[in-house]
Amino acid sequence: MKITVFGSTGKAGQEVLHQVLYRGYTVIAYARNPSKIKFKLEQALKDEYLRKAPVISN
Repeated sequence: MKITVFGSTGKAGQEVLHQVLYRGYTVIAYARNPSKIKFKLEQALKDEYLRKAPVISN
């Protein structure tokens, strides 16, 4: 399943990203400052439950 998340660097957006990555979905994340998305995803991947989740990045 593919999911698009708008506002992906905010509190709710981060929680949505965590949940959908955990479930193995493909995510397209949008934010006003896209450089924050990569930083937050790298930080999120340190979480125990996300270590095995697939991440596709360009």
